[in-house]
Amino acid sequence: MDGFIAKLSDKKAAAEGLAGLAEIVSGADSKSVVNVYDAIPAAVELASDKDKKVATAATELVKSIFEKSLPWSASAALPLLKGGLEMKAKAPSKEVALEIVEKWCKEFPLAIAREIEWLVVPISFLMNDIKASVKAKARDAMVALVGCSGNKDLEHFGATIIKAQESLKNVNDCVEELAGCIFVQNVEAPALAVLIPVLARGLNERSEATQRRCCVIVDNMCKLVDDPREGAPLLGEIEKLVNKRAMRCPIQMVARSPSVRTRPSRKWVRLASMWLRTSKLSLKTRVALAKVSLKRNWRSATRPPSR
Repeated sequence: MDGFIAKLSDKKAAAEGLAGLAEIVSGADSKSVVNVYDAIPAAVELASDKDKKVATAATELVKSIFEKSLPWSASAALPLLKGGLEMKAKAPSKEVALEIVEKWCKEFPLAIAREIEWLVVPISFLMNDIKASVKAKARDAMVALVGCSGNKDLEHFGATIIKAQESLKNVNDCVEELAGCIFVQNVEAPALAVLIPVLARGLNERSEATQRRCCVIVDNMCKLVDDPREGAPLLGEIEKLVNKRAMRCPIQMVARSPSVRTRPSRKWVRLASMWLRTSKLSLKTRVALAKVSLKRNWRSATRPPSR
C-alpha cells in the first residue's frame, strides 16, 4: 500500500498508484479503509491533473474512500481535504472536496457538527471564488453546513447567514436581522462556529451601528454558553476583533450621536469583551464585573469635556 501511495507523487506512475489503491479500497471495509487515509491529500490534488484519466481516477478514489468511512471518522478524514479547500487549489480539487463535505453534512449532521469550526472559514472564502462552478458548490456546502449547527434558534436565519457571506453589501442588513434573533436554547460550539464569518465581517465594517449589533449578538450568545469549552470558536478572531473595537472606539465619537448618547455603544463592546474574558467565572462574578464596566463607561460617556 505504501508503494502505491508513493507513486501518486510521480506523474508517470500516478495512474498505476491510483489503480492499485482503488483495488484495495474496493475490497476494504469501514475499518480497514482507514489505512488508505494517507492517500487522500495526494488524490485530491491529482483530481486537477491535466490527464483526464488520472483526474477521474483520483476523484473516484477519494469519493470511494469517504463512502466506506464511518460517520465518526469525520475528525480524522475530513481534515485531509484541507488542501482542496484552499484558495490556491485548482477548481476540480475544490469541487471534489466541497461535494464530499456537502454529502457528509446531509448524511451525518451530528458527526459534522464538531467540524464546523474549521470548515466554515475556508468554505466561506470559496463562496467568492472566481470560478462560478466552485462558488455554486461552496454555497451548497455552506447551506448544508449551517443546517448541522443543531441550534433551533438559528433555523430561520440560515438564508441570512448565507447571504452575508455572498457579498459585503449584504453584511449590514444581515447583522441587523441576526441581532433580532432571540436565543433560548443553550448555545454550543457548532452554533457559534456558523456565525463566525458573519460576525467577523460585521466587526470589520465601518458602520458603528453594525459593530455594535455584532457585539450585542456575541454578548447574548456568551450568556447562554454553559460550558466554557463550547465558547472556543469565539476565542480566536472574534475575541481579537471585539477587543480591537473596545480599544479603538473613542467615547467622544460615540457620544456625538443622539441615538446612542444615553446608551453608549462602547458599553456593548465592553460587555461582550467582559463575557468572553470571564466565561470561566461564576454567573454572579460575571454579572458584578459587567455592572462595574457598564457604570464606568456610563460615567465616562456622560462626563462633560474638560476645559
